[in-house]
Amino acid sequence: MIALLISSGIRGNSSLDIANNLLKNNDSIVYLSKINYDDLNKERGLSKARILTLLSSFELTQRIISIICQNLKIKDYSPMKISIEFSFKYLNTREEKLMILAYKNEKRIEEFCFVSNNKNNIYFSSKELIGKLVKIGTNKIILIHNHLNDEIIPSNNDVYSTYELNKMLDKTGIKLLDHIIINRFSYFSFFENKLLS
Repeated sequence: MIALLISSGIRGNSSLDIANNLLKNNDSIVYLSKINYDDLNKERGLSKARILTLLSSFELTQRIISIICQNLKIKDYSPMKISIEFSFKYLNTREEKLMILAYKNEKRIEEFCFVSNNKNNIYFSSKELIGKLVKIGTNKIILIHNHLNDEIIPSNNDVYSTYELNKMLDKTGIKLLDHIIINRFSYFSFFENKLLS
């Protein structure tokens, strides 16, 4: 499909060759979708018009995925769809982030983020978080956080902090639907792996 967007190559470098080089140099289509103009401009055989075509299609795809995922009702919940939405957002980050998706009944009403202060650990006050959730009137949340390395299995700290937060949320009537860990290749869902009961 990338070759089709590129349309034509140059002598000795077809559009398919250019597309294959782009994918090879960027590890995957997901990483390629986060590339910028300057990096694409270094690729032999891409004109400015083709670069803009690629960047526009990547941006359009990300917007469509985001809109679809944001409008998913909880009854249609899919950890994989949520992980795809946030993989795009977290892909090029150099710090761990924790995103909280807040729902009221079936609709996502807010999302907010905590950022690590030492690259690998995210610290936040559970009481402050719960206070904010109560204030906005949410009754269900999903946690998502990224691992900077390729490890997708939750750490002991991930499991413990999720368990403790879930106990606190139970007391307020807020349901923790899932905690999803993402990296550049995959995701891990506490819900799918039955770690929330």
